[in-house]
Amino acid sequence: PEPGPERPTDLADHVSPRDAVEREVAAVWSDVLGIERVGVGDNFFALGGHSLQAVQVAFRIRTTFGVDLELRRILEAPYVEDLAKAITEALDEQGDLLADALSEVESMSDEDVRAHLARS
Repeated sequence: PEPGPERPTDLADHVSPRDAVEREVAAVWSDVLGIERVGVGDNFFALGGHSLQAVQVAFRIRTTFGVDLELRRILEAPYVEDLAKAITEALDEQGDLLADALSEVESMSDEDVRAHLARS
């Protein structure tokens, strides 16, 4: 796409990814869209992205981060920083679920654990 208000040409307007999640999202977009430089304020659709490419992004997020974001959520977060925030929130939720599950297992007796494993 031609540079426009959503795709600045001035390097001074470009904001590089600030953390690992933003860097990975920008790298995924760069690869999927075939664009060399993607910043945190870049809009997926303004960069030429479309729904089929959003499906590719969803797959890459699932394999890279281990989170399963709905396609709707990806479409609602068209900026790198917004999608990175959604991924971070999903990772935090998974961590909370894991901590809850571990706490539950730790409170079980050995007999309860064996009984649960036998049912599985």
